[in-house]
Amino acid sequence: MLQRILYKKKNAYVYRIDTRTNQEKAEDLIQEYLAPMELPSTSDLCKDIEEMLNSLQDDGNRTRFDQCMKEEIDIYKKLCDTTSSDNTELINKISAMEIDVCIRDL
Repeated sequence: MLQRILYKKKNAYVYRIDTRTNQEKAEDLIQEYLAPMELPSTSDLCKDIEEMLNSLQDDGNRTRFDQCMKEEIDIYKKLCDTTSSDNTELINKISAMEIDVCIRDL
């Protein structure tokens, strides 16, 4: 790959062989594309991602099916949070539970 350099005195392009390693080329490309983004150094990326996920989960554009499925998931979570130490009891509760998939509401 040839590198193009502009000399101010001659106002002409001069080409020379690019002697960088593939690793150096990759790092330079990464720097070139990440530089315009200018991520703040104080930013907590995990917190930002969690906030974006929460904003998506709290979206008011849910369908009835989505709301019903959330209710079903909450029921399962409550069952899992029970203080029952016997796993077979928990399995029996879940298997005995009638799941109503809200297709009729669609």
